[in-house]
Amino acid sequence: MNIGVRFSLVFLLFLCHHIVSGQDTIAKNKRYYLKLEGRIKEPGKTETEKGKPIENAIIKVYDDKHLLLGAFTTDKKGKTDFKVPINKDFFIEFSKSGYVSKIIQVNTHMPPERKLAFIFPFEVNIFKEVEGLDVSILKKPVAKVVYNLIEHQFDYDDGFTNQVNSKLKVLYKEYEKLKAEEFTKDTTTIEKK
Repeated sequence: MNIGVRFSLVFLLFLCHHIVSGQDTIAKNKRYYLKLEGRIKEPGKTETEKGKPIENAIIKVYDDKHLLLGAFTTDKKGKTDFKVPINKDFFIEFSKSGYVSKIIQVNTHMPPERKLAFIFPFEVNIFKEVEGLDVSILKKPVAKVVYNLIEHQFDYDDGFTNQVNSKLKVLYKEYEKLKAEEFTKDTTTIEKK
């Protein structure tokens, strides 16, 4: 067996073990880490309506060189939690077959005197794929999490989020339009039968 195939098999076994075994950490240090506790769901039909939780969504954690460090899945309530080490950069991808993936960037760098264990709650909406929708904007992070020096906790980078949100609003508007067209087309097809 050549070394490339052997490496691929070992990596695949590691990844499968990591997903199935319920490992909830990439952080080796038991005292200093950032625990991300979140929920993955479909967006609600209105701004006030809660979306449906997505079971078995896959969360992949990559380092700053885009090397896969670990993968986790959501439970039946769409919940997940995992730990990442302090003073590193990560890209976290949220996906499920048939849904559009999203990525967030997490920067866990902080002042040395503030090293502790932190918890960051999050919620990510991913929506079903719709034919004809340009989702190229989602190939890059849609949010950035950083240590807030004033609040002494992790939070979203508002400047980054505001910059991306204007582009996301256009995407969501197009998504709703295409979804309505798809519904109308499906309804018309059913009526003709």
